[in-house]
Amino acid sequence: LVRRVILLGIPFYTGEEREAMYRENVVERPLTESFEQLQDSWDFAVTYREDGVRLDRAYANFLDAARARPVRHQAYHAAFSYPGEVQAPRVTQPVLILNTHGSLAQQTRDMATLFQQSELIEIPELHHGIFDVGADLLSAHARPFLDQTGN
Repeated sequence: LVRRVILLGIPFYTGEEREAMYRENVVERPLTESFEQLQDSWDFAVTYREDGVRLDRAYANFLDAARARPVRHQAYHAAFSYPGEVQAPRVTQPVLILNTHGSLAQQTRDMATLFQQSELIEIPELHHGIFDVGADLLSAHARPFLDQTGN
C-alpha cells in the first residue's frame, strides 16, 4: 500500500543515549497553576521562533504543545522505545530523507544509512519552523520523488 516514504527530523538514538533520552522525556508532568511549566514551550514556539514564522502561527504552535502537554510523554515513549535499527532495514520502499539542520540532523543522518533504498538530501538552510518557512523547498524535493514510477 505504501509506494514511497519521505522522512525528516528522525529522533533516532541507540543504546545508552536512547535510554537517557527515554528517562529524560518519558515523565508524566501533571498540570499546575503556574505558567512556568509552559515557559519552555512558549520560548520554543514564540520567543525564539525561526525568522519568517508569523506570530499567529507561532502562537497556534504553542497552543498545540500546551494542549498535548498532559500526554506528551506518550509520544516520547513511542519515539524512544521504537527499535529503528531493527525496523528500518525491513523497509523495502524507496525512502527520501530530507535532513533539515535542526536538533535532529545527526540522528537523521544515522538512521538514513539503515534503509535498503534511501536518498539523503541535506537542507542546511532550514532549522525549525520548516513547514512554515521552507514548504516550497521541501516540496521541490518531495514532489519529484513522489512522482517517480516504479521503485
